[in-house]
Amino acid sequence: MVAAYSATNAQYRLSLLKSGVDKLPKEIEADFHTQFINSCYAFDVLEYATQITALNLALHSPETPIEELSWIYTMPLGYREEDKSVSLGSLELARIKGKFEKIFGHATKTGLKTKGKEMLKTILALEPFDLIVMNPPFARTTGRGGKTGGGLFGFMGDAKVRQEVLKDYAKLRDEIREALEKTADKTFKGTNLGSLLKDDEFRPYWNIWQAGEGFLFLYLADFRLNEEGKLCFVLPRGLLSGISWFLARTLLAIKYHVEYVVVSFEPANYNFSESTSLSECLIVARKVKKHTEHQYTTFEHEENEETTFVTLLNKPRTSIEAIGLANSIEAGEGNYVEAGQSKAFLMSVNRDELLEYVDNWGRFVFLPNIELLDEIRKLLGGTIKVGNLKAKILLKKFNNLISTIGVDAHRFIDTFKILDESVPGSMRMLHGGEEAQRLRMQTSPNAYALPIIERGKSIFEEKAGNLLVPDRIWVETAHVISMLSDQKLISNIFYTVRLKNESLDRLKAICLWLNTTWGVLTILSSREETRGGFIRLKMSQWRLLPVLDIDSLSKSQLKALAALFEEFKDVELSRIPQQYGPDGVVDKQRLQLDKKFLKILDIDVAESDLFSLYSQIGSSLAQWVGD
Repeated sequence: MVAAYSATNAQYRLSLLKSGVDKLPKEIEADFHTQFINSCYAFDVLEYATQITALNLALHSPETPIEELSWIYTMPLGYREEDKSVSLGSLELARIKGKFEKIFGHATKTGLKTKGKEMLKTILALEPFDLIVMNPPFARTTGRGGKTGGGLFGFMGDAKVRQEVLKDYAKLRDEIREALEKTADKTFKGTNLGSLLKDDEFRPYWNIWQAGEGFLFLYLADFRLNEEGKLCFVLPRGLLSGISWFLARTLLAIKYHVEYVVVSFEPANYNFSESTSLSECLIVARKVKKHTEHQYTTFEHEENEETTFVTLLNKPRTSIEAIGLANSIEAGEGNYVEAGQSKAFLMSVNRDELLEYVDNWGRFVFLPNIELLDEIRKLLGGTIKVGNLKAKILLKKFNNLISTIGVDAHRFIDTFKILDESVPGSMRMLHGGEEAQRLRMQTSPNAYALPIIERGKSIFEEKAGNLLVPDRIWVETAHVISMLSDQKLISNIFYTVRLKNESLDRLKAICLWLNTTWGVLTILSSREETRGGFIRLKMSQWRLLPVLDIDSLSKSQLKALAALFEEFKDVELSRIPQQYGPDGVVDKQRLQLDKKFLKILDIDVAESDLFSLYSQIGSSLAQWVGD
């Protein structure tokens, strides 16, 4: 609210200047302060938060009298035993059929005791808002790191109260998911993406369980926003690429002109919120009536409707810097802007491209480098560009080559017990994902998995394979991305992949591709980012990954790629950020692997151009994860 006050104040004074209105400074201050206070509503479930907000805003113009701060509400959150009613705080405003009569009498456990009838009357009379600004809670329903009592509503000490609130939350979440799924299903019906996502392997894209509360608050904002209104949200960076956020991206793509997406690449400062170190994004979107009207037929839009992706190299340190940087961004002069110490790259994407890549918008800000962002867009379109050279290369979705993939970490834990030594009935596995497991492309089993459920043996037989791709990657310590085992196995950290028409040469070719520079770039561009260099790709994301189309290769090319894998399988590359010479020294093995790979595909590249590409990658990785 305070940030909105400051920004609106600046716009108000600018409008007076442009229109030639001449007023005394105190009169301007009093007029604006009164108008702002009378046109806003603020909600929170914590009484002290609403009190601090009221105090901060009042102090912006302490001499201006305000009759009543009736526009700030402390929303009840909790469970009331006497009538067995649950209130989810502000999320109650997301219900089409509200239950306000029950919950606004008074709140228990958390929230402010208030005059229920007066509050009910005011809230039910609210018109749709013109602007909704929110930094909602991100908590998921599960705890993290095996901790008990964590996760959503973990602060509620009474187990019964928490369970009742969680039950009601799950009901609202399911209602929202069902509504959004129907919209997405109709919107993408008949498209390639729609057909693909109907496959059972892609059902996770229709679920929102892992997205947490932030998703529901985004839906709430859309539900209460005017037809031409605007929303501004700080959300986990998973909004751009996370599987559980797919329906959120769909909602934004269908009904909004997504104007700005802002991310931070300042090392160790990937967040905008003070209470987290996780990677976040800021999104600004304007609801467009004709998008909604045509959502089931065609994507109507203005020809100049573009989304500006803002990559912050240095975040603003003060509100003055932030306003200055925002003005420079809005002016749209060039692809680099700065204000004070803050710096940013800008890249524009048209609406058609935003819709085409709705499965993952992270591709537009995967590294802080305009040239590399352009390179990956060309690569996804089937063109390798190095220097002035452009060469066509056939890619296809990994899903088209895959026979099976899995087991995921949760299913592994439920199915197997990890052993150091073999016992009757145990099977070979690769245990752990530490740096020592990611040094070379060739690997071997290092532990045993004993089935603890009846289907354990059959799961092993269905899923065990030689090709391994990671669930999680710590970019700063990984040396290779994909590995090939000399024995069939399963893993608790990596996904084992079986290919259609599987042969050893085909496995080697794919493993090699995933460890070339262009394979690494496609993986980084398709990642789901948790915190800086700590990233992941879930099974469905691997399935959608563009990979080298080994089916289009000649037998001699396939044999040559397999031989190249054999040449480099035991080579210990340096850590990925160091391979590209951030200190000026490129890993010689990296250079040789890429050169020989390109030669097999009949692509002749000057070594100096490769060094130039590596320099771009190295400096970008250093900006992202630090030196």
